[in-house]
Formats: sequence, structure tokens, C-alpha cells
Amino acid sequence: MVKINFGDAYDDCKCKLASGIVAKNAEGAILLPYSKTHEEVPFAFSAEALVCRRVAQIGMEMQWSEIISKGDSLAIIKKCQSKNQDKS
Repeated sequence: MVKINFGDAYDDCKCKLASGIVAKNAEGAILLPYSKTHEEVPFAFSAEALVCRRVAQIGMEMQWSEIISKGDSLAIIKKCQSKNQDKS
């Protein structure tokens, strides 16, 4: 099992996002640290969605079969966990 924690900081005046992701194994050892800044992100919700999408991509790229993700945005987490297609 791999636990992925993620968070972001968004500057709406500059439309910039800084995101951080850390993946740890069951023993707590860090498997993957990741950070990135994004330019020209128009909305905070978009910023949080970018981070959530990257978490999913990392899980698939690393071929981890069991993942627990934990972030600080309940709205994004619910959308990521939803099985329904979002048309917004």
C-alpha cells in the first residue's frame, strides 16, 4: 500500500500554483517526493484539480496497485473519487 499526500498553494493575483506531493510506503519511507510550479492557472479549483490529476498519474505511472490519497481540498477529493463523469 502506498499513501500519497498532496497539497497546493495558489496565488490568484498572479494565477500561479505551487504543488507538492509525497508518496510513502506502509512503513513510512518516502518513495517519491514531487513539487512543481504552474503558471497561468486561472482559478483555485483548476489549481487543485491539476494536483489531484497528477496524483492519479503518478499512481498509474508507478504501477502501484493500492493507493490511499490524502489532500487538503474536500471538493477535489470527492470529484476524484466519483465514478460519475463530470461535465463541468
